[in-house]
Amino acid sequence: MLAKYSKREKNKVRDFLHKLTTFLTKEFKEHIHGFSSIKFLNPHNSTKECSRCGELNEALKGASYECKFCGLKINRQLNASINLYLQMEGLSPSPKLFDELMNGWSGFTQTGEKANEDFNEPKRSIRLMNPKRNIPTVMFRYVSQNP
Repeated sequence: MLAKYSKREKNKVRDFLHKLTTFLTKEFKEHIHGFSSIKFLNPHNSTKECSRCGELNEALKGASYECKFCGLKINRQLNASINLYLQMEGLSPSPKLFDELMNGWSGFTQTGEKANEDFNEPKRSIRLMNPKRNIPTVMFRYVSQNP
């Protein structure tokens, strides 16, 4: 019988703490995260709307998006994320803005055009691939001798 009451008291304390922390989180979330206000994005039609021209494409198939109006070919998830980004920034889709933002991307084409073969990707540093390779062996000896 005593165990039942102690469990009940624990639940009361747990419930009070949960209510208190929930209240504080809701009340002060903007101050904690440093935001002045939080706006929720509307994901409606984010995968159906072309991120380049803004036209809706109701006939979606598979994981890729193909716009019938401007010829954009892109991954549907990437298309949706670009649309949500534009919505977050308060911008509307336009071919000029899309081409300006996507100009630096390489490795695939969005509009079905041929890839620019003259574009040289930056060389990858050996340090990024294998950081231990560039550390002098003297450092390894020092670390192994002094744990």
